[in-house]
Amino acid sequence: MLGFQQSEMQGRSFFDFMPGTDHGEGKVRLERRNAGISEGHECDLVHRNGSLIRTWMTTSPITDIEGNATGALALVTDISARKQTELLLRECEERYEKIVARISDAVMIHESGIILFANPAAADLLGQKNAATLVGMNALNFAHPDEQPAIIERMRQLMQNTTDDFLPPLRQRMVMPNGRVVIIESVTGK
Repeated sequence: MLGFQQSEMQGRSFFDFMPGTDHGEGKVRLERRNAGISEGHECDLVHRNGSLIRTWMTTSPITDIEGNATGALALVTDISARKQTELLLRECEERYEKIVARISDAVMIHESGIILFANPAAADLLGQKNAATLVGMNALNFAHPDEQPAIIERMRQLMQNTTDDFLPPLRQRMVMPNGRVVIIESVTGK
């Protein structure tokens, strides 16, 4: 993982394989190990070529018969690729949210009717101050009472459908907070 031969690592301190900026935290973790504490944590290690390797380290103290710490056992897993994927996913999510926030169509994401996300256009359509006020509300509260059974049926169909991610568009009436009825076209997908 670090590019060294086993013989090059034997007898060296684990601090030799950590960035200097992490030595303080490493000393704290060593004190915890010497106190008999096992734990898991992320840790940067330095590859032979100088690059950083992001790892997940699970550590446990090794004790003698009287319970005194005599060493530690560490299971080290390279999570660099996973951390890079998480970073790329966050960047994609941020770009997606910026795009959705700027389009003029109302977008709401809900689970079983409870709104998890809404864009500013949805807030405008539904007469709300901002999109955040919609989060946690039941989307069915905005549906015309005569439309609610059909909407519930569409949700049921979508959950049972294993082949298509979206149902065909549906025109339906919605009731705004001021009582005004508007007709929208909605696309339901999972």
